[in-house]
Amino acid sequence: MYHKIIFVGGIHGVGKSTLCSSIANSNDSFVHVMASSLVKTSPFSKVIEEEDIIQNQNQIINALDSIQNTEQIILLDGHFALTTQKKSIIRIPLSIFKQINPIRFIVIIDNALQVQKNLFARDAKEYTLGMINKMQEKEVSYAEELSRNLNIQLDIINVNNLEAIYNSVNC
Repeated sequence: MYHKIIFVGGIHGVGKSTLCSSIANSNDSFVHVMASSLVKTSPFSKVIEEEDIIQNQNQIINALDSIQNTEQIILLDGHFALTTQKKSIIRIPLSIFKQINPIRFIVIIDNALQVQKNLFARDAKEYTLGMINKMQEKEVSYAEELSRNLNIQLDIINVNNLEAIYNSVNC
């Protein structure tokens, strides 16, 4: 891959896509790519199993490879971990992040009650605050681990701190 990629992670419903779209729409230096849009099967709202997660990540890598070389920085909106149908939290393998080779990691966080409201508005499903908190904790802790292992800068930013988000992407 020959792209400059900033990996923007966070749990479903935290506002990654809204933020990335806003940044890309206001600054021609960036293009927003949703990892879920690069997957040909298992749309992000569908509950998936561990095997699907690995297969989907490989599809994302292949799709990123096929993007024509661009001078723009890709804001790749995705996840560090996902939940299976059995409520297991599965980490996206380190090897996937090595292949993506991002120049920076950003984790977008928010309070669980707001995420719960966002998810209900989007999916018309009720998610428990406990599950949302657990997912967010796993997302952040794994991002920290990946950052250390791959020596990639990590910024953990509240979705409402727009100045910090803009400063982080303008690295």
